[in-house]
Amino acid sequence: ERGNPVRIAKQIWSERKEEILRSVHSDLSEEISRIGMHIDRTHLAYQVQQGIQGNLVRLRQRYIEGGGTEEAMTMLLPLSLTALLPCLRGLQRIAGQPALFQSDALLAGVRTLTGLDLAGLNDVLELKRGIISPGPVEVPRLFERYAANLDALIALIRMDGTVTPR
Repeated sequence: ERGNPVRIAKQIWSERKEEILRSVHSDLSEEISRIGMHIDRTHLAYQVQQGIQGNLVRLRQRYIEGGGTEEAMTMLLPLSLTALLPCLRGLQRIAGQPALFQSDALLAGVRTLTGLDLAGLNDVLELKRGIISPGPVEVPRLFERYAANLDALIALIRMDGTVTPR
């Protein structure tokens, strides 16, 4: 099966992944600049707030569906954070700041912007990266800190398209 296209594609991807990603990123950046992409902020605050609220509802719903177990929480929290990151970039855009794409910088920027202690989000990022592995007593506390951080972020977004820092 020397000519198997799937095997060949996998081999090329494994050997040249970084080069391919840099090329795609460069091509997209040039295209965005060329067409003058503009982000309409008319309803961005509403969309960001709805995105964070939806994330929180789905997190709680899937927690219940998962039987409220520690295992369910440790699986759901990183997935929730991944889905939350575009909303946090939207929060930065609402405030007129450039959207940051590296997770650490993004969380630090949102912390500075809002004045909130986002320890729950930071802890979930560390969980996602495998830096921490909370025990059975700490996982429910982490879940609650994370959910409280989402509630606090939701409360800061005003419908006039602004963010009210604490």
